[in-house]
Amino acid sequence: MMDLDSRFRFADRIEVSDLWPEIGTRQPSWVPPSPSRRSLTLIVALLVGAAAVALAVIAFSGARPKTETPGSTLSSTPVKNGPIWAIGGGGEAGSMIYAVDPATGQKTPLWTDGRNPDFPNFPVAPDHIAAHYDYAFSPDGSRVAFPGYVNRGSADCCRIELFVMNADGSGLTQLTRDDAYISFPSWSPDGSELVFSIYRGTHYIPGCPLTKSCPADLYVIGANGTGEHQLTNDAADEATPTWSPDGTKIAYVYVEGDTHGALWVMNADGTGAQSLIPPDGAFTLFPQWSPDGSRILYLAAISGERFGVWVANADGTDSRKLIDTNADATFGRPLWSPDGAEIAYADLTGGEPQLWVAKADGSDPREIARFLRYGISPLAWQPRPPS
Repeated sequence: MMDLDSRFRFADRIEVSDLWPEIGTRQPSWVPPSPSRRSLTLIVALLVGAAAVALAVIAFSGARPKTETPGSTLSSTPVKNGPIWAIGGGGEAGSMIYAVDPATGQKTPLWTDGRNPDFPNFPVAPDHIAAHYDYAFSPDGSRVAFPGYVNRGSADCCRIELFVMNADGSGLTQLTRDDAYISFPSWSPDGSELVFSIYRGTHYIPGCPLTKSCPADLYVIGANGTGEHQLTNDAADEATPTWSPDGTKIAYVYVEGDTHGALWVMNADGTGAQSLIPPDGAFTLFPQWSPDGSRILYLAAISGERFGVWVANADGTDSRKLIDTNADATFGRPLWSPDGAEIAYADLTGGEPQLWVAKADGSDPREIARFLRYGISPLAWQPRPPS
């Protein structure tokens, strides 16, 4: 749709009939005015005025900005592929967050929790290290949401609340105060809300999310910290929610009883929940919609097999493995690139999980970042606005 300036330029190019030659050769003649002629003149003037108004409406209607609301089907602004946030280390080795250039593999230190003195080039910012190492970029890439520990060092340690900060680490803001355990945030496509998991029980231990030991429910909150409300409320564990690009659906992992997790989908308001891909003996994790909304990427392991990167159509059909990660455990979620052309994932080919990228169909896999002492897992892929 043309902007205002483009419409003016378009109007300048409209050819208008040249009446001056005809007027210059026309012989004047005087006609006595009459009531009927005066009426006709008035009607013509009104018609000309109405036509002018109609042309103005056509010219200027496209200049009004349209705002995208949750549930709308307006196409999103195209984005470029920014850096991949990834973690090196973890556990007793300390945690180091990197930004990795997907084209060159160049690693830029972001933050460390300060527990490992071997990395003096990292800014020490433990408040920027996500619990479960789980980050989620806003649709425009300017902000990042993550679950963060609160009450460190106190007798009440440690609950996990939802935080948001700018992508450069500034503007750290706590959104929730639920005194619970939050995980796996995902932004709505218009950037106005976040969906996430909450476990409110008393049996939380590290690594508990995504298991029936600490069943979580799904909640939504405004990106400004207002309007928190519950979507699910049952004994099952609902985790790793991901918002569809058109804002109408939320996909998530549903763990109930002895199952390892099925891929479910529901409406964005929590209604219409249904199984999309049944467990079938597989351990299913980390669904993520493709940027165009046509497919869902996820991590899965069938009994007796290693974890792989899988993909299915948005309706659950044509589920298939794209990539073998050579791992018997999960080392982070697979990620769509912001433009949907590539996939980032952790591969254990070299003995430790290193950062790999492949084309969206699983072809052309290549290692882009290696860490000799510590493995690396992909965390989030930052979108960048087009130039």
